[in-house]
Amino acid sequence: MLGSGRRGIGQLALVRQRWRCDVRAIASKPDPSKPIHAVSVKKNVSVQDMHSDQLDTRHLVLPSTNPAWQVTTQSHFEVYANVPPDWTTALESLQVHWDWRFDNVLHLQCALTHFSRYFPNTHHLFPANRASNRSLEWLGDSVLNTCVASYLFQSYPTVQEGQLTQLRSALVNNVVLSQVAMDLALPSAMLLGDSITHAYDHDTALANTMKQTLHASVVEALVGAVLLDQGMVRAIEFANTRVLPKAIQYAKTKPWDPVSEIYRRANAHGFTIRFERYVHGSVYGGVSSRSLGPKLTTTST
Repeated sequence: MLGSGRRGIGQLALVRQRWRCDVRAIASKPDPSKPIHAVSVKKNVSVQDMHSDQLDTRHLVLPSTNPAWQVTTQSHFEVYANVPPDWTTALESLQVHWDWRFDNVLHLQCALTHFSRYFPNTHHLFPANRASNRSLEWLGDSVLNTCVASYLFQSYPTVQEGQLTQLRSALVNNVVLSQVAMDLALPSAMLLGDSITHAYDHDTALANTMKQTLHASVVEALVGAVLLDQGMVRAIEFANTRVLPKAIQYAKTKPWDPVSEIYRRANAHGFTIRFERYVHGSVYGGVSSRSLGPKLTTTST
């Protein structure tokens, strides 16, 4: 019997939590008739754990030729992801929409699956980070940035590095990439967990920011999926033809940022910009502490 007062409430909460875990364990119990890859997520890996064996350059350029990293199987989705019955049709429609076909659709499935899709009590049973877009986002972000950097370097041969960095940031960010995701029709095909799906039922600033982050992550994961599926050259081609043109288009329509424009024009004329907070009276207190806003000072370089 539960106790009374706060102790009783705490016990009740504990019982509810255990009940939820038990239900999840039953709902996500693996089917013994289906093969499961016995590889789980590793944590606390340090630089000391890195081996000194050098990968063949062919494996770096065309990862599909190296079986060592391929730990995700179709059975992981069948058992743990609760795949909707019409998802296969949705994936086919996406490839038609992009005019781009995956050799192994498993990579596309991983790119569109959020980590929250898998119950926490199953993460030790299979490589959930690889069967979702977590690792692919990390991989695709590097490829996309390389593609954009090469594009900017060749397009603006006389522009300094700081300006190139600003241009790259204007193209590769959550706001722009989330719009690219919408254009690629990615959100409707994403597999999300219940903890994330509720964000789509709200129109708050926090919910919209979360959705932008999710959608941008899928674009990066998609580029990473193409790399694993068809190699580095094709991944850069996908980024250059399916992502970059749309990113440029949407970046140009973003609201004007006056602060960035001031920095840009000042740097172009050899000035260094520094913003200071001007306070009426002494900096250490003085007559009044009423802030009168930012004070702009410039220094010639």
